[in-house]
Amino acid sequence: MVERKKGVIINVASFAATTFFPLTGTYAATKACMDKFSESLQIEYADKGIIVQCVLPLFVATKMSGMKTTLFCPTPDDYVPSVLKKVGVAKRCFGYWAHELQGFIILSLPRWLITRSALDAVSRHQKISSQTTNEKKEK
Repeated sequence: MVERKKGVIINVASFAATTFFPLTGTYAATKACMDKFSESLQIEYADKGIIVQCVLPLFVATKMSGMKTTLFCPTPDDYVPSVLKKVGVAKRCFGYWAHELQGFIILSLPRWLITRSALDAVSRHQKISSQTTNEKKEK
């Protein structure tokens, strides 16, 4: 890429890199590292014609995520073209219009509210998981 003086690097991090999520410290830290690594590459290679973009997705409906497709959870077929349209336009993005909206709203909230909401969500998830486990044991 350096010899050709052109190229594109797209690194995929996660929205988790941008704020606090309980019980995901290691995951969030690795994604924040990718975000900062991308920023460093952007600076180092800007004058060499290489575009570096870091994508910070929220949920995408994949087998791995187990999420169903919704307005805020696109399929990979919808998500990927959206990301590619942002190459050269945004060095850092959430990749999909609904994720951009979610990111803007979430990151506009006070930190204490984000933390409280995240902790409440984890608590609800743990309760549901516990109930499911107990129901399986009873059978």
